[in-house]
Amino acid sequence: MPNFIQEVELYKESLNDPSEIKVTEELLYRAKTEDDFFIRIKRSGKVDIASGVILFSKEKDKCLFLYHNKIKRWVTPGGHSDGEQDLKKVAFQELEEEVGIKIDNFMDKKISFIHKFDYTKETFGYEKSIINIFYTAILPEDQLPKIMEPSKCSGIDWFSKQKVGELALLYNSTALIKLVDLWDNII
Repeated sequence: MPNFIQEVELYKESLNDPSEIKVTEELLYRAKTEDDFFIRIKRSGKVDIASGVILFSKEKDKCLFLYHNKIKRWVTPGGHSDGEQDLKKVAFQELEEEVGIKIDNFMDKKISFIHKFDYTKETFGYEKSIINIFYTAILPEDQLPKIMEPSKCSGIDWFSKQKVGELALLYNSTALIKLVDLWDNII
């Protein structure tokens, strides 16, 4: 876990937004003090940690989204750490499990951004939050994404920066606003 803590602390040093700093500080505190932080427990009020990939097209003009059946929203590939403390590894595994894409490398070894999602009881059957760490990658030349878990996700599509901006407004999503704001810097 020291590498993970160092990675998050390095990311925190680059932040200016007080709300992002607060979430990152919460992540660091929980990672250092909660024995079950990296374990998904279905308990009201539990804060989980997850990791995901912002997968860009080869041209870098679109990124991949899946329609998540439970959340009822378009999301980027990703999932819970389920005990794994190497969040880059989690992101790679989730990308392969959800869309069949196997990559050897992220575009940038650093965290692209961190966001905390809060869910009501209606979504999962209990209130929970997920702190999600996002990394970026480019679609490998020889692979095409496809839905690998149809019970979890029922749609797959490439969205332009404009479309992601429209989704951000529709969902009132600060995470998608952050993605749009960072798009040019990420790629």
